[in-house]
Amino acid sequence: MCCFGLHAQQPSYESKKWLDYATRFYNRTIERGIFREFDSVIIVARKGVEITSKNDYHSLSAYSFFIGHTYKVQLKNDSAFFYLKQSVRYAMLGQNMKYEVMALQQINYLNRYLGRFEETKPHVKRLHQLLPLAKDDTIKDRILSALSEEYLSIGDYHKAISYILESLPLKEKILAQKRDYTSKVSLGLAYASLGNLYLQLHQNQNALNSFKQAEPYFEKYMGAKIRLYINFEQVYLNMQKIDSAKIYYDKVYGAMADKKLFYASSELSAVNRIFASYYLDKNMALAKQYATKAYQLGVESESKEALLYALNLMGNLNYELKHYHKAITYLEKALPGSYSFSKDVYASIILKLAQSYEKLGNNGKALKYYKDYNALSSKIYQDKSDEQIANIEFKYKNAEKEKQIDYLSNERLAANKLLKQKNQLQLALSIAFGLALLVTILIYRNNRNQNRSNVLLHQSNVALDLVNQKLAEANQTKARLFGIISHDLRSPVSQLFTFLKLQQAKSGLLSEAQQEAHQKKLIQSSTALLATMEDLLLWSKSQMEHFELDLSDVLISELFVKVIALLQNQAEAKELEIKEEMQGLSSLKSDENLLLIVLRNLLQNAINHSFPKGVIVLKAAVNDKGQPFIAIVNSGLLIPEDKIAELQSGFHVSSKSNGYGLLIVKELLHQLNAQLLIRSNEQEGTCMQVLFEKA
Repeated sequence: MCCFGLHAQQPSYESKKWLDYATRFYNRTIERGIFREFDSVIIVARKGVEITSKNDYHSLSAYSFFIGHTYKVQLKNDSAFFYLKQSVRYAMLGQNMKYEVMALQQINYLNRYLGRFEETKPHVKRLHQLLPLAKDDTIKDRILSALSEEYLSIGDYHKAISYILESLPLKEKILAQKRDYTSKVSLGLAYASLGNLYLQLHQNQNALNSFKQAEPYFEKYMGAKIRLYINFEQVYLNMQKIDSAKIYYDKVYGAMADKKLFYASSELSAVNRIFASYYLDKNMALAKQYATKAYQLGVESESKEALLYALNLMGNLNYELKHYHKAITYLEKALPGSYSFSKDVYASIILKLAQSYEKLGNNGKALKYYKDYNALSSKIYQDKSDEQIANIEFKYKNAEKEKQIDYLSNERLAANKLLKQKNQLQLALSIAFGLALLVTILIYRNNRNQNRSNVLLHQSNVALDLVNQKLAEANQTKARLFGIISHDLRSPVSQLFTFLKLQQAKSGLLSEAQQEAHQKKLIQSSTALLATMEDLLLWSKSQMEHFELDLSDVLISELFVKVIALLQNQAEAKELEIKEEMQGLSSLKSDENLLLIVLRNLLQNAINHSFPKGVIVLKAAVNDKGQPFIAIVNSGLLIPEDKIAELQSGFHVSSKSNGYGLLIVKELLHQLNAQLLIRSNEQEGTCMQVLFEKA
């Protein structure tokens, strides 16, 4: 990058003077927010390009940014992308980090606005690269703000809030130094972002406080002020303050009537959607009135996000009105793009589709969507719920142990206090009766008692240390066991519950063949659940002392039949085909129960990560070194090399869906004198190989 900067040319006096004018003109137009004035920005910027040298990368980057941002405001997205990317190129050539960051921020805003979330990733990576290089406080602040927006948009609240909090001192410092319009708006946007974060976390009072802190900084910035009005409307409705919410609803309409601001239709759709959602379970007439407005405005706007939320709202409204066919029509239109905007909204649409088809008696589609919802909700919420359950169980089971530690600690303190008192008594007696025989005898007896106390205290300390050590080991084993139980029982229990619920609700509508098929699936799910529980009990037994393997000749074909039967329902749900390949290995000497647990976990993992309608292959063979192995191969998403290294060598469990399963596999394979090898490439797919020692 440095080599490009050597060829950059300093702007001429005329060019610099025009750039200063264009910058002031652009800032004033953005501040006023009047739509018809934005064409003038483009005219001024194009004039600047004409009088600027082709090697004056600084000025060209600025003019390209003014034009690109203006086209973005006018919803001319293709032109906006072209000029913003051109601004990035010029900025990199001239080492102009300021306009590079500003252009990247606007490009990512456009990508999110259009639902192109994957296209933001390389720009986010570039922002991370620029952050440690930024020496200027203003540029560093811009990078932190851009990153906080990115992580807030994808729901990573921890990272979002960390970047916001890191940027606040910089913004306040910059405002104190410059006291200009841009610095005020930047600080206001940071407080507004914090408020949005609190809204997501349902902390309404904190959100309201943050929005009030932001409001004074948007005195002249109508675009930001309107979005803040919408936030005020939402938080007041959450707090059941209808009159206050209506004030801000009217303020948005008033602003749109006075001036033709950009994004008018999408913003008006939002304020109506918020009121419609509030009245949905309170007043259906008002809910329908607001929802109809929100939908019409969403259709008028060019915002995919506004249209998506309006379609979802109309689907929910028609479901509550018992117009299930209409509800399905709206929801199925909203479904395809909803996952990119919000996984929670995507999950809620799938659940509402399942409920709508169930109301219409279409059990096939209802069951399909219920299964999709169960799998998705498990994927979204399992990480947090697993950790919460493990922590609760951990605290509950260890309460008595902690009391015992407190008791022993108090005993040790009392013994130390007693010892101190005896030492003081010995000193007093030694001074008072130093030369007397009686004093000598008393001191002798006192010393003897002291020695006994020291011995008892030492023994107590040793016993306490041993209890602490055993308790720590027990706590670790229990925490892992609770986490594993939560991990491995969630999916079969959820599946069993779905089958039972559908059979109970629609038993009279199912044919005899359908009932028989459901009974068969219930038996298979119950069998899989029982086998999973037995696996976990056997694993927990393997954690105990004096555990011995039950070695026997294990037939590979029978082992494959058993493990496939346990997971057949899950494979059928994704329309997966499971094949077997036996290549010179028909049996091996091992513990069949432990080996079955290992293969079940690996096959479970392969099913979870396979593409629908794919193929999973179970292989049994002997390698060139004479070592027998069993492998499970799937054609799902490839695993990066750094992730493979972490799975192979690490013992840290990060609450992901496969963390505890692989922990079981590693520990049981250690018992079986075997090891797990993982490969993932385009030619073979992802291969989980269990390699045994040579017989």
